Amino acid sequence: MRILGISDHLYRGEFEIAEGELIELIAENPDFRLAQLMYAEVLSTNSGFKPGFSDWLKPGSADVASLVDELRRRDAHRNETAEFQAGKIPDFLLQLSPSQKQVIVVDSKLSRAHVFRNENNQLSLVGDYYITVGKNGVLKRAEGDGKTPTGVYFITSRLDPLGLDDLYGDGALPLNYPNEWDQRLGRSGFGIWLHGVPHNTYNRAPFATQGCVAFPNEDISLLYNTADIKNTPVVITRQINWVNNTRNDRLRQTLKREIDGWREDWSLGDMDNVEAYYSSSFHNGKLGRTDWLTQQRDKLSGVSQGEIQIDDLSIFKYPDNPSLVVASFDRGYQTDSASVSERMRQYWRMDETGEWSIVYEGRASYQPVHFKGIPDAVRPVLASE
Repeated sequence: MRILGISDHLYRGEFEIAEGELIELIAENPDFRLAQLMYAEVLSTNSGFKPGFSDWLKPGSADVASLVDELRRRDAHRNETAEFQAGKIPDFLLQLSPSQKQVIVVDSKLSRAHVFRNENNQLSLVGDYYITVGKNGVLKRAEGDGKTPTGVYFITSRLDPLGLDDLYGDGALPLNYPNEWDQRLGRSGFGIWLHGVPHNTYNRAPFATQGCVAFPNEDISLLYNTADIKNTPVVITRQINWVNNTRNDRLRQTLKREIDGWREDWSLGDMDNVEAYYSSSFHNGKLGRTDWLTQQRDKLSGVSQGEIQIDDLSIFKYPDNPSLVVASFDRGYQTDSASVSERMRQYWRMDETGEWSIVYEGRASYQPVHFKGIPDAVRPVLASE
């Protein structure tokens, strides 16, 4: 927020104060280009030029325009801080599981990433960082489109900074893009990471990556070294809708009842009721509704009644699709010959009548291709745990 305080001094005409603070800030962060631009504004004013960033926005000055855009986004974010200071949370966060110690929410509109700590499904804001997304914005659809995906993703690993190209700065955290829903929709691409920036750069312009989410190095280092960073949910959206947590209670309870009813009917072997949970448009990428139900019926045929258990449940409303939610949980059951425990993921969709049904279901074991297209000679390595 220091840069915004300096901006306030500039717009109030307090140029001496702004100059002193900018000199100090640039000494600490020599590669902070926005601070350097603002310092140039002070120097030009001292030389008798009319102050105002509009003078910099001329044809051919795209780099300067991106810095001014960065300042505007930082200022717009400041105006939004009252939302989470008032105890509100992003409406996507219906329920985090006990094993998910934190969640990261990326707001591409304001170029921010918010980090919430989860304690008994009570969320507290512990980090708030400037970020950069794809050079062509968000809503990724295809490989090479220069866009960042929107959706619910999970950090799958940590990449050792010593094995990374300088482009990625002080760390990289791969996401599971394309996730199950992306694959269901035929979206392509790979290698979507949270990562740092080159060491000769403090931060990048708001739209500058090939599709990843880039943080200043000091911020990615904090995330990288956070305990239990793996399996951290990362919700990427065009814009956050902030709500009181109680506003989500009704939807959360409705979905928990649906999921528990699904579990109970499977336990009882009541296939007529079980089938009613699955949408006619259900598909898991390989099997449609009828074949999937047949496969699952055979798989669970030896389960004793009442033995299917669900633990570690998380539920997220899907960004840019308010009628879709994704639920993840551990499913455990006992057959005649073995104890089975598997991480499952379901996508539920609400139809026009307000009824929820499952449109995707499968094991949550998909791992991304971290290094596709990267030559062996410069291939990163996974960090030791």
